[in-house]
Amino acid sequence: TRQGCAIYDERPEDPCRTFVCGWLQADSPLPEQLRPDLSGVVVMLDRKWRGRRIIKATPAGWTIPPDTLEKLMALARERSLPLIYLENLQKDGRYIGYRQMGYGPPEFVQAVQRSIGPSDIRRI
Repeated sequence: TRQGCAIYDERPEDPCRTFVCGWLQADSPLPEQLRPDLSGVVVMLDRKWRGRRIIKATPAGWTIPPDTLEKLMALARERSLPLIYLENLQKDGRYIGYRQMGYGPPEFVQAVQRSIGPSDIRRI
């Protein structure tokens, strides 16, 4: 939740207790305002997409707050890294999948737009 993990004391070992977000990584370039409980986003700096190093951001709620997204885009420009961020989709207040979006050079954004993810595949 935006206030923190609702099951923090009972959270499972994998992935919750062993996961280290970008904000907690040693020598993290993320400022205090991008701490997950303050920003509403979990940032991962150790991810790759199609072999290319990226910044990946997952919202703590349905979407990344606009001011946080601006900070992430500035970080992507500053570090010359593409950004992939997710938006959780809902119908009648229930999670139904996610949309993946990209920010970076035009060819990167086009490749992200053309890619499909697990939420794009439906069984008949």
